[in-house]
Parts: sequence; structure tokens; C-alpha cells
Amino acid sequence: MLAASALLCAGPSQHAEAGAWPRAKDETLLISTLAITGAPNRLTASGRPRGGAGFEKTELAAYLETGWRDSTTLIGRLAWQDTISGGDRQRGFSGLDLGVRTRLWQFESGTVISAQATILLPLREHRPGNPLLSSGHADYDLRLLQGEPEGILWLPGFTDSQLAYRHRGGKAPDEIRFDLTYGIPLSDDWLVLLQGETTVTVGKAEAPFSHYRSQKGIASLRWTFAPGRHVQLGAIQTLSGAEIVRESGALVSFWAEF
Repeated sequence: MLAASALLCAGPSQHAEAGAWPRAKDETLLISTLAITGAPNRLTASGRPRGGAGFEKTELAAYLETGWRDSTTLIGRLAWQDTISGGDRQRGFSGLDLGVRTRLWQFESGTVISAQATILLPLREHRPGNPLLSSGHADYDLRLLQGEPEGILWLPGFTDSQLAYRHRGGKAPDEIRFDLTYGIPLSDDWLVLLQGETTVTVGKAEAPFSHYRSQKGIASLRWTFAPGRHVQLGAIQTLSGAEIVRESGALVSFWAEF
């Protein structure tokens, strides 16, 4: 995931802030996020919880996107983590993501279709005995994005959906990802954001890696307290999966537009 908050976008009456909609030329968005999660349990291959995961993660991340052209946006993300997994602790910068998103089509209805390519560079050492922390290799993410300025059925709002194929380096299996965001404006200053993130592995997995699947939900509330300035508070929960830790936690983000 580039960043939970990086998948969000503005309501149809506002200019887009992320997701399928590109940023206007020379406009920039910075999202700073603190996320704290823990997982006392892990999910087995059959999807049943089992104790003993001992997983904790604190992450500070800065996500930046800037309009290079009106149809093309440059994106980047730098993350610092303090992670404990099975008694193994690592602290420091964990990854740097660099990418580009370009608009392919925009329809009269306001629907936008975009494509995005990202390279995810690891900044921490790989420990073979603990594959949860890092594969130690660069990953390559290609995705197709669709932004809909209308809500679902009679409900107001907007949707942002993303389908991705992530090639993972080394012995880790590749991933197919589907991310969906639904935004519901409560007023000019308040916005409810509901997100679902699904990951399924494909291809070959070699030890110490194995195949896994994950469905994660994020619910958050964003408040606009000044023009171009927002604060977002949310909860994170693993809903189902197999061969993964069952995370739950919270996040707080500060958005600034320039």
C-alpha cells in the first residue's frame, strides 16, 4: 500500500486531492501520517485466528504528489517504522516509493480512468527468519484507477477503485491488489471515508515466504479546518485473510495543499 490516506480523493464538488484524479500542473499535496497497529493473533491458512503473533508497528510516513502536467502527477512516499515481529525489532526508514500517474480518459460525466506505475525501494535489511518485515528487494506496482464523482445508488459521495499487479523481488510471491474508497460528504468541512484493501498472492513463493491473502478495512473522518488544510482520524482492521497477522489500530493524518 502506498499509504492509506494516499488512496483518498476529494468530493465531486471539490478539486481532486489524490486517487484516480491527477493534480493540476504545479500543484502539490503533502500527507503526513502516523499509524499505530498491533496484532496479538495471526490468521492460519484456513483463515482461523491463532495466538502468538506478537506483531506491533508504529509508522510515520510522508506522501507527496505534485502535478507535472495537467494530466500527469509525480508521486513519492517515505516511511519510517518501529516494528516488532516475533520478538525481532527493527527501527528506521523502511521504504521509499517513487511513481507516476497519468490520466488516460476523462468522460463528460466526470469519470476518470488513470494508470500508475510505482517502484517500491526497501531501506531496511532483509532478515530471512522474519519475512514480515521486508523482502529486501525492490517491488514494482502497476495499477489501473477509476474515479467516479457520483455516489452508490441514492447515496451522495464518490468512489475511487484501483486494480494492481505488484511484482515482488526475490523469493516473495507477486500480488494482485484491489483497493476501493467510498467518500461521503457530511458538509463542506466533514468527509467520511470508507476503504477496503484486498491482496491475494500469485506465482511462486519460496521459503521463508508463503502465499497469503488479506482483506483490510479503514474507516476515517476528515475535517477541513482551513483552505487546503485537513486532519484525518481513522481506524484500521484486518477483516479476514490467511497466513497473515490480524492487525488493528488507528491513524492520524495531516493534509496540506500548496
